Amino acid sequence: MVEKKGFVQLLAVCALTLTGCSTFTGVFPSEAERSGDSLSAQPLSSSVLIKTGDKLLIDVPQAERFNGIVAVSPSGTITHPVLEPLTIAGLDLQSAGQAISDAIAAKRQIQPRVRLSVLNYPPITLSGEVVNSGQYPYILGLNLAQVLEEAGGLTYRADRSRAFVRGFKSGAKREVRISLATKLKPGDHIMIPQRYFD
Repeated sequence: MVEKKGFVQLLAVCALTLTGCSTFTGVFPSEAERSGDSLSAQPLSSSVLIKTGDKLLIDVPQAERFNGIVAVSPSGTITHPVLEPLTIAGLDLQSAGQAISDAIAAKRQIQPRVRLSVLNYPPITLSGEVVNSGQYPYILGLNLAQVLEEAGGLTYRADRSRAFVRGFKSGAKREVRISLATKLKPGDHIMIPQRYFD
């Protein structure tokens, strides 16, 4: 996997824990932040569910003793040295993060900000007319325009209006527009075609 500067600070943690891993990240606001406008800048997804065997990175800036990497057991629970076992398999990242935040709040009487990441989702693959082709970590809410920016942009030969995306599980290929509105899923393979020259 090609390293990309300034993509996500959590990649440094991944590099120390799982060779070649990618992250799927959700940020869960504190009670005070939940009604603020800033939440709209970090869209939350319910399209990917946590499953048994997943490895999760828990990051709580307000209470670092709750930080750590945990695995989802065959029974669907996580075991944390400071928390009671929690059943989170089948939940999306938002619900799982809220459950962890609530469990911490029960011990500390504050609703902390929790960053929850799944470490074992497949990365995004870029090919075709892009400056730096290769694999890029999947991040919650990632869109096509963002990942192309991280890849250094398009070549001068590229069609700047469209791309082809092949789904990781379905294998189905679809044509999409290059924009902030084009959301990606874990494992998507994006191919940027050449434009037509007159």
